[in-house]
Order: sequence, then C-alpha cells, then structure tokens
Amino acid sequence: MVHFLRPLGYRIGLLGKTMIAPADSFPFDYLGGKGDALDFKAAQKYIEKDKSEPFCLVVASHQPHGPWDQGDASLYDPKKLSLPPYIVDTPETREERARYLAEVTYLDGEVGRVMKMLEESGQSKNTLFLFLSEQGSSFPGGKYNLYDVGIRAAAIARWPGKIKAGSESDALASYVDIVPTFVEAAGGKPIQGLDGRSFLNVLTGKTNQHRDYVFAVATSLGVKGVTHPYGIRCVRDERFKYIWNLNSENIFPCSRAAHSHTSSWVQMAKTNVVARERLDRFLHRPEVELYDLKNDPWEQKNIASDPKHRDTLARLRKELDSWMREQGDLGVQTELDAGKRLKKYIQEHGEN
Repeated sequence: MVHFLRPLGYRIGLLGKTMIAPADSFPFDYLGGKGDALDFKAAQKYIEKDKSEPFCLVVASHQPHGPWDQGDASLYDPKKLSLPPYIVDTPETREERARYLAEVTYLDGEVGRVMKMLEESGQSKNTLFLFLSEQGSSFPGGKYNLYDVGIRAAAIARWPGKIKAGSESDALASYVDIVPTFVEAAGGKPIQGLDGRSFLNVLTGKTNQHRDYVFAVATSLGVKGVTHPYGIRCVRDERFKYIWNLNSENIFPCSRAAHSHTSSWVQMAKTNVVARERLDRFLHRPEVELYDLKNDPWEQKNIASDPKHRDTLARLRKELDSWMREQGDLGVQTELDAGKRLKKYIQEHGEN
C-alpha cells in the first residue's frame, strides 16, 4: 500500500493495531494506538494536516478481539440470541456471544467516529471510505478455519458520486485486490506482477463480476499452544467450496481459544449426542471437504463423496493445485517449514 500509493503523491498513515514485520517492509506514518483505545485526535490531525496533499489512512481497530471486554454486553440478552447451527448451545457460549456482539457494536461506534471526522474535515465527498472486517471470531469454526464464517469478510464502501448508496454486489474478491483497487481509485496505472487486481468497477456499479475463484490458506504452527501442524487450503467459486485438510490425520489443534465456552462444549459432549457430534466434527476432519454454499451456507453437509459432484470436485481441485504451484506452496512440507522458521524466529527474537 505504501510503496504503490506514495509515488502517486499520497501520504499513508496507520493508526491502531500493528501486528506487522519487518518494519522496513511497512513504512507507514505510524500514529500510535497499540492498546485498545484508538487515538482519534491523531487521526483527525493526520486527515487535516495538509488538505492540498492526498492521504490514505488505515484505522486498524483491535475490536472485536479476545478478551471480549469492550462495549456494553447488557444490550444483548444471552438467552434470546440466535446461534449458528454448528455451535454447541451452552450458557457459557451464549455469555461469550453477548460479549462478542458488544465488541462488534463498539467497533461500529469507532467506524462512525471516523466517518464523522471525515465529514467534518470537508473531504468526505472526495474520499473512498472502505470498511473491512478481519477473519471470523474465535468461536470454533471461525478464526483459524477456512469455512466461510472464518474467511468471509464484511466490506462496506462509501464514495459519494462514485458508489451508488445502498447498492450491493456478490462479486468474489480477495484481500489481495485491495491495493490494486486503491491504486486505480487514486489514478494510478495497473501494476504488473501483483496477485490482486482492482475491483473498482464493482464498487462503481459497472460490473457485478470480478473473480471466478478465490483462495485461502490457514496454518496452525505459530498459534500459541499448538504443537503439531494442521494446514488447510481452499478454493471457492460463486457456489461451491473445496477444502483440503493437509493434516487430517491429526486432531484440529486450535480448539482452546481463551474463552470459557470451549471447555463447556467438552463437558456437554459427555452426555449430549448433538454436542458430541458438533465437537467431533470440529476436532476430527476428513482430508477433503466440498460444500454447496447456495444450499448449505453454514457448510454442514460434506458432499465430497457424492458422485453427482465428482466433476465439480475435480475442477476445484485442479484450480487449487494450480494456484498452489503458482505460489510455491508445497502443502505439508510448507507447513513443516513454517514451523522451522517460527522456531528460528523465537530463538533470535524471543516469543511474544
């Protein structure tokens, strides 16, 4: 972002979360904000610093991220919350869900403050405002996974006169497409060699198509407390998703999130058949998963062994294999190499 927007005359600031390294690869103007509270005064000062100079400001909130202790959880009655069908319904889960939603509401307030700040600066009509969520929550099946609740990000864009208010699009796009989109919006030329490509025409309503496929990866090595590899790769088109669990012989390791609901699932599974089935599905996975996202948006029915979908599975597998070769991804070996690099990094820099 910095390297491609700065030559176009932009200053690029970053406020908030900074889990990036090495620093020289991310030469933002750092505005602070390592704790939960964002310094909105610093953001306002950066926006209004020089109105003759275009700017790009990344406001990276810490919410919603565990521990879920921001916002007003009393706004959500745990007993009245609806839960997704893959969740084990325990009182602890409902309490955690309420706290999670409180942080989402807190985040919504932060987004509102930034929008108001932009309005008051007088630059909102000439600014592309883009909100993106990160990976899904750390409830089982979300973060650390490649199910849609773990990788599908919310995207809300506002650009008066350019983007039609209230318009929507189902076009497939990926995080790698963000920088090329910003470059085009800033008047720059397409950059050769990037994995991403601009979806500005989707935002402006000129098309409702962007990608035929999107890809995602997950690795467990590096997650605190994880001792064995569990690599996952996936590809999806508009309707189907193929997931390849590289280490399906292992128990899925990212099951001890720092939330009380995790242990409550284990306890209920001892006496409740439904809870046991849901917990087992989370911990023990087949090598291949295929889902019809149109008819099964929660990805509950694995149709990988269904003869009717043999061609679909073969097509998606071919696309994923091709993409992995392009990326230099060797699958299991890449996962193991990641573990070696992590160990070396900890030896040199310590663990945080």
